[in-house]
Amino acid sequence: MPTDPIHDLVARERWEESAVALAGLPRDQAAEFIASLADEQQQALFQRLPVDAAAQILVHFPYYLQYVLLHTRDRADIRAILDEIPPGERMQLFDELPEEAWQRLEEEIGEIKLPPSLQSAPVEA
Repeated sequence: MPTDPIHDLVARERWEESAVALAGLPRDQAAEFIASLADEQQQALFQRLPVDAAAQILVHFPYYLQYVLLHTRDRADIRAILDEIPPGERMQLFDELPEEAWQRLEEEIGEIKLPPSLQSAPVEA
């Protein structure tokens, strides 16, 4: 699906329709489209994506844009999106976030639980 019709919808600030159309694109193409927009447009569009599409698209961005886009959503959506991200990619986001951002995210959505396969073994003294 070409993105020109979606550009037209975004230009007219028809966010719900834009989000539906964008969710129908391959995820890497959807991410490229979002990245081509102005910051405010990126945020307005990402905010309206279905949780599963948001999670699949989010992993195509650098950690700092992932963090910004996540914060366009309410806490329940942030947690749901993070839960939908594959464990390895979720762990990469957490590893790349500065400690202050990690702590803020954890305060906002509660303790972030890692899958057992990614939890480190306890350190014995």
